[in-house]
Amino acid sequence: MAEPILEVIDLQKEFIGSRKKRIRAVNNVSFTINEGETLGVVGESGCGKTTVGRTIVRLYDADGGKVLYRGLDIHKADRRTTRKLAKQIQMVFQDPYSSLDPRKTVLSILEEGLKIHKLFRTKKERIERVYQLLELVGLNREHANRFPHEFSGGQRQRIGIARALSVNPELIVCDEAISALDVSIQAQIINLLIDLQDRLKLTYLFIAHDIHMVRYISDHIAVMYLGTLVEKASTEQLFKNPLHPYTRGLLEAIPVPDPKHEQQQSTLKGEAKPLTIEHEGCRFYNRCPFAKEICRDSMPALKAHDSGQTVACHMVHSENW
Repeated sequence: MAEPILEVIDLQKEFIGSRKKRIRAVNNVSFTINEGETLGVVGESGCGKTTVGRTIVRLYDADGGKVLYRGLDIHKADRRTTRKLAKQIQMVFQDPYSSLDPRKTVLSILEEGLKIHKLFRTKKERIERVYQLLELVGLNREHANRFPHEFSGGQRQRIGIARALSVNPELIVCDEAISALDVSIQAQIINLLIDLQDRLKLTYLFIAHDIHMVRYISDHIAVMYLGTLVEKASTEQLFKNPLHPYTRGLLEAIPVPDPKHEQQQSTLKGEAKPLTIEHEGCRFYNRCPFAKEICRDSMPALKAHDSGQTVACHMVHSENW
């Protein structure tokens, strides 16, 4: 049995919204990722998935809950331990255009982490490591002396992946790593990540809004809506038998590339709007076709279902579902 490498327990993160009201972007989110596996986190824009990722890598401080990396609470770690954790947990960012310093060559960008963590003694050793990284992600060593603007979007994201790999991490948080790319390039990056995971024994937290693309890389999928987890399941089970009404809506919205296929009408109506921390009911209440009075007044807990999935929905857990 694989061991947990990351445990997120009741994670909370708040921001100040309009009129100085507190918005809970992440509300008691919990999940576990086993070593060598990929957990996909999906949901519409603004659901809090990127905030979860950035809190895990400590770009944000948590306002509540725990993030445990191999049992160590990263938000309570001292400076020395935090430095070591930064080497073990890396991030690939969404925008390959803005995440790379345009004033630096690829060599300088990839060499930076090697210098910070003092992984090699000499400049020659660092350069050789940069060459290895470039070849690992499907680029050439000749690319080392070029600047980011000389590359396509897909090539820049490969450089971003190489930067994350430079310090030999165990866990990589991919924050919308393919959303800014063309569809054909997205598939190439997904295949690259899968190949790297097999070769380097990596663990991924893969954040995206396209549940169709997440399917091909994830062992398990967690669905988020307005800061809360509404469903968790194995990828196979989620696509075979989605339980939460929001998950069903996401799957119904996936286009089918067949002109003879009649597209199923999605049950998702309206838009997700941020809610203040005073909101007590289900966050999906105003868009749910099955909502009852209890949904308006009480937040459903994430509970195990007979199918093996965990889902947060009063109706799913009722006898009449």
